[in-house]
Amino acid sequence: MILDIDLGNTRIKWRETTAQYGKSTSRSMPLSHVTAEMELDLTTRPRRVRVASVRGPEAEAELVSWCERICGVTPEFARSTRVAAGVRNGYEQPERLGVDRWLAILAAYNMARAGVVVIDVGTAITADGVNGSGQHIGGYICPGMRLMERSLQANTNLVRFTETHPRKMNPGINTGSAVSAGVLAATVGFAQQSWIKLSALSGATIAVLAGGDAEVVAPHLLFPVQLASNIVLDGLDLAVP
Repeated sequence: MILDIDLGNTRIKWRETTAQYGKSTSRSMPLSHVTAEMELDLTTRPRRVRVASVRGPEAEAELVSWCERICGVTPEFARSTRVAAGVRNGYEQPERLGVDRWLAILAAYNMARAGVVVIDVGTAITADGVNGSGQHIGGYICPGMRLMERSLQANTNLVRFTETHPRKMNPGINTGSAVSAGVLAATVGFAQQSWIKLSALSGATIAVLAGGDAEVVAPHLLFPVQLASNIVLDGLDLAVP
């Protein structure tokens, strides 16, 4: 069995692949930090562990320790490189491109085999474009919806709200609903403007939409999207074959 792990900013997602059954349904849980007691409820002991991590060296070291103790193998970490799976990294320093973005780009391009825009609506919101020849043309990053809300709480005196409101585009009738609608509008606006620019540069006719808030955002977008909930895990197949 191969165990693939997507260690994100606020959650960990994992998926098992076996020769007999193929890829399992991915599972995830909130994870503030990696610990020796972490339990991923695996069906069998893996022979390989492949990891995409945006947590940094300390969390990676903890994950190595966990893998060696629980799985009996040393994990293989994906890294952003200059070229992989038919895609050329557009960053001036390729290794500085977030590995989650890189893996999503690889998976989206190899799925489309044409110009494509990749939008991830998670803790941060990112958008990247790849043209038909596999050249990554760059991208955009802004805070995710919960980070926008926390910023208002932390940096204003009177914007205060404790209740949770549905993500709707309708104008709010109290502070909480106004903030919820506002950050959704900002997210949709970011996605729309990113699409306009990146699709023009890449020749893309569709965007791949991923991330924890993708299903909330998708109905409000005015361009064609394909939801891809496991795109980072899919990218591990290409970056760490």
